[in-house]
Amino acid sequence: MVDLNETVSRTARMLERLIGDDVTLVLELSAEPVLTEVDPGQFEQVLVNLALNGRDAMSSGGELRLSTSHAGDSAVVEVSDCGRGMDEATRLRIFEPFFTTKEPGRGTGLGLSTAYGIVHQAGGRIEVETELGVGTVFRIALPRTDRALPLPALAEDSWPERPSGTETILLVEDQDVVRELVQTSLEEWGYRVVSAGTPGAAIEHAGDHEFDLLLTDVMMPEMNGRELASLLATTRPGMRVLFMSGYASHVLHEDGGLHEDTNFLEKPFALAALAEKVRSVLDAPVRELEPQSPYLAGRPSG
Repeated sequence: MVDLNETVSRTARMLERLIGDDVTLVLELSAEPVLTEVDPGQFEQVLVNLALNGRDAMSSGGELRLSTSHAGDSAVVEVSDCGRGMDEATRLRIFEPFFTTKEPGRGTGLGLSTAYGIVHQAGGRIEVETELGVGTVFRIALPRTDRALPLPALAEDSWPERPSGTETILLVEDQDVVRELVQTSLEEWGYRVVSAGTPGAAIEHAGDHEFDLLLTDVMMPEMNGRELASLLATTRPGMRVLFMSGYASHVLHEDGGLHEDTNFLEKPFALAALAEKVRSVLDAPVRELEPQSPYLAGRPSG
């Protein structure tokens, strides 16, 4: 059980570092607790996805507004922007998996479908109102509960700290939104992050920087994450590696070259899970990568 006022406030602190100086973040929180039952980490991801979509829709900057309220038996959160809006044909398809209006390499079309799934799994609904040239409002309604929280709500400055560190991480992720979110989170936890949007850029960075962990997506253009890790391991045999992907595990084992015991984080993941997994991989004994399979050598990624 969570108070959505606290969840929105906590997420807003992260969004301030992500949305850029030309976007103003405005919070309108209910004067009363807005209580519902939802996975807080997953709902945090929903808010980030919606907020960054709103930021991208405002190419010249503007106001991004997050609000909480009650509506009958529902606990409501709204994320609104004053961006370019959508036509009706686009609005009808935005929650379809892999549907995207962004140019190639800027997104997979899984952000809004993932948000849709998380909200419906919690017994809620997500709706959108939009007008071309005016902006877009995403409205999330979750079942409201009036039961008291089992423990007093934590003050904002007493929220449990996530595992942190000071190591350097080479982050490789071809989705801009995901890369920005992961980099910002890791830096907030004390890590130094060297970020790359392609395997080629990662190889260039690896020649200029020492790093303790390679955190990489699996299925990317140019080469997949396993091929990248094997290539970098030729000069860094003791390199720690953590893979992440939204593809099903059997696809990664067949097409991505991953073994069953590989360090792996499945997308979508809560930020708490990211923090814990990164720390556990860094603290674990170094595991040597096996030689690259001839089957994967030169194989185009899917």
